[in-house]
Amino acid sequence: KIAPIALLDRALLEQAAEVEQYIRTIEDSRMRRIIQYRVIDGLSWYEVADRIGGKATSESCRKYFERFLEKC
Repeated sequence: KIAPIALLDRALLEQAAEVEQYIRTIEDSRMRRIIQYRVIDGLSWYEVADRIGGKATSESCRKYFERFLEKC
């Protein structure tokens, strides 16, 4: 019999795989990176902006992300 924690771990891994699969379908490479950094890697908006580079700010990354979600 599988322990309940093992079932939760398996479910979490399956959900993570689904999210990663979805991220790969996003055409906008900048949005893919923002989602990867924020959702998968768990970075703060400041850290996301730092990784994106250029003129990206934590606020601009957050708004870009929110607008993307509104379209979905």
